[in-house]
Amino acid sequence: IILNTRSSVDPFLTDSDRRDLREKVWKMFINRGDNANEHDNNAIIAEILELRHERVQLLGYPNYATWRLEDRMAKTPERALALMEAVWPAALARVKEEVADMQAVEPGITGDVFAVLPVATLLFTGADLLARSGVPTFGWTINPEWSGTGPDPRANMFGQSGSYLGFTDPTPVVPWLAQEIGAARIGVLAYAVPQSADCAAGVRNSVDEHGDVTGTEVAYSDTSLAFGVSDLSVQVSEMKDRGVDLVITCMDTNGVVTLARELRKQRLDAVQWLPNAYDHDLLAEFGHLFEGSYVRTDFVQFEVDDPPPGLEDYLHWMDERGVEPSENSMVGWLNADLFVTGLREAGPDFDRRSVIDAINGMTDYTADGLLAGVDWTIRHDGPADRSCQFVSRVENGECVPVFSEPGEPFVCADVDDDGTISTGHTG
Repeated sequence: IILNTRSSVDPFLTDSDRRDLREKVWKMFINRGDNANEHDNNAIIAEILELRHERVQLLGYPNYATWRLEDRMAKTPERALALMEAVWPAALARVKEEVADMQAVEPGITGDVFAVLPVATLLFTGADLLARSGVPTFGWTINPEWSGTGPDPRANMFGQSGSYLGFTDPTPVVPWLAQEIGAARIGVLAYAVPQSADCAAGVRNSVDEHGDVTGTEVAYSDTSLAFGVSDLSVQVSEMKDRGVDLVITCMDTNGVVTLARELRKQRLDAVQWLPNAYDHDLLAEFGHLFEGSYVRTDFVQFEVDDPPPGLEDYLHWMDERGVEPSENSMVGWLNADLFVTGLREAGPDFDRRSVIDAINGMTDYTADGLLAGVDWTIRHDGPADRSCQFVSRVENGECVPVFSEPGEPFVCADVDDDGTISTGHTG
């Protein structure tokens, strides 16, 4: 059964080999609310547009677009249209270039290219081509295209710490953190795009499943934010009224900075959980806004007191090359380490298939202590057995490790048989 929702439709359209069914599901999705039946929304939409126009005229504006854009970057509909018309020729030309590049690259992928790494891109448009080619591919798992499914396992696609994202899956991590820092009421903010909204859904699902035992609840949630939103005063005011003391964001760095400024402006004493903010330049500039907030990574952060051998090697070679250590370069290092480890495990007579099989046989890959341990027998299409992460707290603009133990830098949140959450450590 394919539900008429984006989270159900998108995976099917991506993974199904049945063109006829993909067409059927696509038409069902794009025609929702437009089928001349009891669920038809055309009259409601027309009424909404009329009420919008009536409201803005009462406010003294000629149309809704003029009112809506007044406090946005474009300021006026005319400037917005001028911008779109100005960038359209260049954008169209770039699309044609990318199509030509992919058409030129495909023969090479099936022939001379042995492996592709590292991949770090917001739009992984070449994922399907690489998955079909069987070329070992390594990169930063920030796109759903890395994840496999039963019909399409994508066994040649390797993220830095597993390929499965599972944004909507419930985990004990957020309820555990709330319990650990004495927070009880969570606010969730996300953009109105699938990846961000799915992240927010995962937070809600986690609290729904584990919140009772930790005394935690989602007190406020808004997943309708426009990407690049510059005003969160309404959302922060609502969170303040509802007693929010921990904010989980599924946004980029610009979004969390905007939020942090508004939290400070309205004097809402709530910390942020920052799964995407291990960025030293960001903290150097805005660290005062994030004081007391928590930063999560799936690798050992550079500030750890007793670095594992893998981190010592990474920092040594970054220094040798005159490169500033960063999350991005760390992901590239992990990609390269996994590739080299796979080559070694495959033996001297290696080929693509033997390297892929060697990696997929690993059950505790740690990159010499940089990771908590990746079981590649399950991490293409499913979650890890344990929810482990490295956590630091922002203090005076720096990341200070917390919850770590000597030789065991990762804290793991485990669900016991009675539903309670306990923690362990691993290195």
